[in-house]
Amino acid sequence: MTTEQDATIAASFPGLVRIGRLVAATVLGGVVAALTWMFVLQEGHTGRIFGVTWTEHDFPDGLGNAFGATDTARAGLALTLVLGVVVATVYAVIEHRLPGPWIAKGLWFAPVLFLAWGLVFTPLVNSRQVLIDVDFMFLPTGAFGVEAGGKTILSGLAASLMASVILARVFVLGREATWWQGHPDVGHGLGDDRTMAALLELPEERTEQGVKGAP
Repeated sequence: MTTEQDATIAASFPGLVRIGRLVAATVLGGVVAALTWMFVLQEGHTGRIFGVTWTEHDFPDGLGNAFGATDTARAGLALTLVLGVVVATVYAVIEHRLPGPWIAKGLWFAPVLFLAWGLVFTPLVNSRQVLIDVDFMFLPTGAFGVEAGGKTILSGLAASLMASVILARVFVLGREATWWQGHPDVGHGLGDDRTMAALLELPEERTEQGVKGAP
């Protein structure tokens, strides 16, 4: 006889579920890694958090401008997220070939991001944003962003390391079945019906129950 647990989609189609988890892990890891990447690079450009700027390299706006977008910031954000998923897909393909645990895999993958940024993106995309008269212009950035400031390479290195490690962590979490399963102790927390009922009781009801239960 088939039990309710055996009748779930996970039990009936284990291969499909594994593929679904892999796709979800790739997309989620790519998005989070892309946001991390952009945060690190943009902090060096805007200095809005630590108050220090050291580069004219503007990754998202330069990317949006390269595609001819009018709103370069919005387009750059969307394109960066797409690139993040593409990079995560590459990572998913080679992840099993990288040695060590997840953090080591992330560190091994970091040079891929760094070299792709420094040898492909910055030489081909004009992402050095400067103010000329009253308009912002995008000028050539050079390999590893050297024309946007000497410390630009440090931004690219930090962004590559952080984005790769976070990608590796999110990917391994999203791929594992335990990430999608309920916690075994959930019945002792807010998921317990009695606990939820007690939390939802009105103060008057608690008072009445206390009076009825008094000797």
